Amino acid sequence: MKNKYRKNIYPEKINAIREFFTGLKAGFYDSAFKGLGRRMFEDLEGLFLDAFYTLFNLVGSLLIIYGGIRATLGIIMIEALKKPYSYQQVRKELTNKIVFGLEFFIAADVLETVRNPTHEELLLLGTW
Repeated sequence: MKNKYRKNIYPEKINAIREFFTGLKAGFYDSAFKGLGRRMFEDLEGLFLDAFYTLFNLVGSLLIIYGGIRATLGIIMIEALKKPYSYQQVRKELTNKIVFGLEFFIAADVLETVRNPTHEELLLLGTW
């Protein structure tokens, strides 16, 4: 009986509270702010993808440069210093650094395709 009593006495107050909060909600979400959260998320996502795109390109470049410098030093050690170092080992290390650097370039290209896809890039990715 107590629940029935509350239902009959307080519906006006409950409706007034609902209208109050509905009005607040309508005031906060003005038409000028519609989609603002989505745009902010897209901008943040773009910054995130651009940062990793740049990072992966930089790391790939540094790995290839590092491999080239090490190969050059290895050749100098073989030729000038007559160290027991083989050309095969120098080639293998250089090749490993180049392949590892290229993997970073591929990752950067995938991120760029995610950020700005074109039909050609999507078809290229789909054929792999």
